[in-house]
Amino acid sequence: MIPPHVTKSAISAQESAIYSASPDSPLFRELSPAEKAAKEKLENPTIDENGEHIQTVEEAKLEARAMQNMLDEGVANVDRNIELRN
Repeated sequence: MIPPHVTKSAISAQESAIYSASPDSPLFRELSPAEKAAKEKLENPTIDENGEHIQTVEEAKLEARAMQNMLDEGVANVDRNIELRN
């Protein structure tokens, strides 16, 4: 059923078919593993249009932890050097 706030002229033929389809329709079938993988790759790309790697959230968190550890070590070294000079 088309939602009341959507006018028929505002939707495409494909959208119209989706709105009028029943839950038993093939439009709502379970995706195959290959289709799920293709959908995942399309929705969550790992490279951009220039072939550059797109960093994931997990990769960014790992990099941030490593950078924080380096910063903490640097601060500790500075503190040690200050104490040695005093």
